[in-house]
Amino acid sequence: MTNIFFLFIAVGLFLSYCSSKPTSSLDEAWKLFKNLHNKEYNSINDEQLRRDIWEENVRMIQKHNFESDLGIHTFTMKVNQFADLTNEEFVKQMNQLKINPEKKSNKKFHMPSNINRPKSVDWRTKGYVTPVKNQGQCGSCWAFSTTGTLEGQIAKKTQKLVALSEQQLVDCSTDYGNNGCCGGLMDNSYKYLEDNHGIDTNASYPYEAIDGKCRFNVKTVAADVTSYVDIKAQSEADLQDAIATIGPIAVAMDASHTSFQFYSAGVYSEKDCSSTILDFSLLAVGYGTTIDNQDYYILKNQWSTQWGMEGIEELPNEIIYRIFDNIDVNSIVNLKYFDFISRIIHPENIKSLKLFDDDYTPGQIKSFIKNFQIDKLNRLKYLKLIKINENDLESILKHLINNRLNYLEIEYRQYFTILNQSTILILQNLLAFETLQEVNLDMRSYQYDFVQWPQSNYIQNITLCN
Repeated sequence: MTNIFFLFIAVGLFLSYCSSKPTSSLDEAWKLFKNLHNKEYNSINDEQLRRDIWEENVRMIQKHNFESDLGIHTFTMKVNQFADLTNEEFVKQMNQLKINPEKKSNKKFHMPSNINRPKSVDWRTKGYVTPVKNQGQCGSCWAFSTTGTLEGQIAKKTQKLVALSEQQLVDCSTDYGNNGCCGGLMDNSYKYLEDNHGIDTNASYPYEAIDGKCRFNVKTVAADVTSYVDIKAQSEADLQDAIATIGPIAVAMDASHTSFQFYSAGVYSEKDCSSTILDFSLLAVGYGTTIDNQDYYILKNQWSTQWGMEGIEELPNEIIYRIFDNIDVNSIVNLKYFDFISRIIHPENIKSLKLFDDDYTPGQIKSFIKNFQIDKLNRLKYLKLIKINENDLESILKHLINNRLNYLEIEYRQYFTILNQSTILILQNLLAFETLQEVNLDMRSYQYDFVQWPQSNYIQNITLCN
């Protein structure tokens, strides 16, 4: 495979920004940004500076997304929690991978000769990947990719997914070349864990995003590291072999560009990306090829679900489009501002929609139906409906018959009994879409009998639960 792209989270600087009059049309968007990301500033002058930086980033993101619509770029960008930082500030705060060019050579990975590499892999579907985490304002990316590989190996061996302690690595591995929130390296962490004979669970040693005193407790060890190997530098064949046969793999990249800082969705590609100057580590959890024959990796980041595709760079056809040309709908739908936001979002801009009527967001789906012009969701590609009742399900799906969905996920409420005939017909029509590639349905087993599955369909992955 060739031409691989990633799918995908000082006073001197201040003086370079001249205060300018804020753009009045962005006043409400600025207030919304501060509310969504809990932004507070020390002074009026400080807020003015951050507003200037934010506006410049907003304009840059709008320009990029306009060019993306024209086919110039393969990915979109969005305003996220980093939008009031300059790129220099962002890199200094978040990208603290410390590559040691003089480190001793370690054992290299070798692919078993009797195994053929599969065309695609996604370890998330096997339960090897924990939910997206948040490194906060701490340069600890190296710790998260280290624990990510070990979490995958524990799941592979025990069939249990256990979150491990990044904080232990931040606090306890300084004697091995790591420097806490000021940076580190995965190899240093593995060597520490080899000598330490164990890493604690995250539950027993939770993450704090600050440097602290080592509090390792042998009684709460979740796993021991007996050995580790490196993958040959810049060998994508070896990397794919390792992902396919071992599990999630810690990787490094040049993440110093604004395109990565504000990445939203799609196949990430940066013409100025360096293959040798690496400042950030992530977790490679899979790889594959798009329907346009573009090869990609699936990378898990640790900048919370507000970055990228909920922190994981997914397939390019599962795109969350920009709201107001710059605000991410996934950051909005679970918040108290939902009723207000749903009235002012342009539905024709939405490419991904996730609605939940669970205990944390009761009534969200009804509010969406009430406030949105569902018949204008004509660009929707990705639809996820959780804990939905049948009336609400039909109210949404009946407007999507002419859409070109790529992904559909439905989880019914437990009290459902028999599906209405109208709902069955709508569902059958959706399953026959030529564009539909992945389907996840969670309903009672006997309900599947009412659905007449189309003889001709283009679905590549389907999951049925009961």
